[in-house]
Amino acid sequence: MKTLKFLDGSYYLVNEPYCRGCFMLQNENLMPKYIEPIYDDGNIIIRQDAEWPIPAFYIVSINNHIGSFDQLDEVTRYKITNAIYFVRKGIRENFGIERAQIYHEEKISSPHFHVWILPLWEDQMQKIGIQPKIYESNVKKYIDSFSFNETKNKILECNKKMKLFLKKELQNNE
Repeated sequence: MKTLKFLDGSYYLVNEPYCRGCFMLQNENLMPKYIEPIYDDGNIIIRQDAEWPIPAFYIVSINNHIGSFDQLDEVTRYKITNAIYFVRKGIRENFGIERAQIYHEEKISSPHFHVWILPLWEDQMQKIGIQPKIYESNVKKYIDSFSFNETKNKILECNKKMKLFLKKELQNNE
């Protein structure tokens, strides 16, 4: 058994090989409102990160259970790349965030393809005195510096704006 924790403090015990993405897809009714999908076309899903309370920290994922970018079919590869592009564009245009980091990891156990788009909030970086960088191993310090109680309303506000932005942009580019 393992514990799946969510940004609002809720958690669920699941069998070990069960991945978070599948759990969320199969249990939407249990998920906190903060991580409700802001875009879902039946295959591509975009939502606030489930664990870290960073406003506009979005995950772009797919329903199909694959582990790597090179396993995507041509249509899904196009759609996922387009979605990543418009999430990043929306973070800049809606929130004025000039820098973001984009991550994909290939897990050994229970892989489920997703890409994180981590916004670098300038005020938060100044507050803690770092520029998050993988090679300095301080990205975790940046992520941990956000508190759910301080950001929960901003998360909902960002989600509302991005949902409208993505509805317009992604539907126009299908």
